[in-house]
Amino acid sequence: MLIELSIIFLSIALAVTVFLALCYFGLFETISVKTGESPYDFGGKKFIYKMYKANSANIGPNFTKLTALLYPFKDETLVPVLITQPLGFKSTKSLLGVLFEQNNEAVEKMLLSKDYKIMTLPQVNHVVSATFTNKGSISVVIALKRVYPVITDYIKENKLCAYPSIEIYKGDMIYFLSPLSKQQDFFMNEDSSESSSEEGDSDDGPVDGDQDLRDNDDSDDDNNAVPSTASSIASSSSSFEQLIADDVLTS
Repeated sequence: MLIELSIIFLSIALAVTVFLALCYFGLFETISVKTGESPYDFGGKKFIYKMYKANSANIGPNFTKLTALLYPFKDETLVPVLITQPLGFKSTKSLLGVLFEQNNEAVEKMLLSKDYKIMTLPQVNHVVSATFTNKGSISVVIALKRVYPVITDYIKENKLCAYPSIEIYKGDMIYFLSPLSKQQDFFMNEDSSESSSEEGDSDDGPVDGDQDLRDNDDSDDDNNAVPSTASSIASSSSSFEQLIADDVLTS
């Protein structure tokens, strides 16, 4: 009898512990999506990055590698960022890198020596945004599962043209942003590089360009509906999410 009671007590204690842990990591956190000024001001800031194919298996491991490169500097002004085009493009790209809130010449030199590129993020007046608590890898997995479906539904319901999807990992908060204007400016450097490749090396065949199916990237018109944009946002980080989940299970 005593053993049975002990088992019951331990089971209840374990269930309560798991429930509290899931609460801590954000499983039951309320997700609020809104349109307006960005809750995180990224415009005009330096961004050093590498480009990957969206949903590439390289994104997760390289995100881990990037954060490992930044860790020794212990600089809270270095902010990991992932920017992903929606799947409506012929060539869908992700930019993974570091946003510099302040200059850090040592980090900049180190990243550029590892073939990272540099750009200035565009100033955007309005975005679709949501935030989620960041208490570690488990929070990231939960956030990617929960936030993107809510954002997708919001964009569909309000018939918005909102892309690319931006994830900003700042301290204990993850910012999920989808700009409503200047969308192509985020990939201008890469588009120019691909155009140069097409002109200079025609024998290797054409390189897929990013021909936007929506001709309104310089407008803040919230009434331009792009179904493919909304329907693809939830899947833009699927591989990244799985790789983080794998990392959690193996750590």
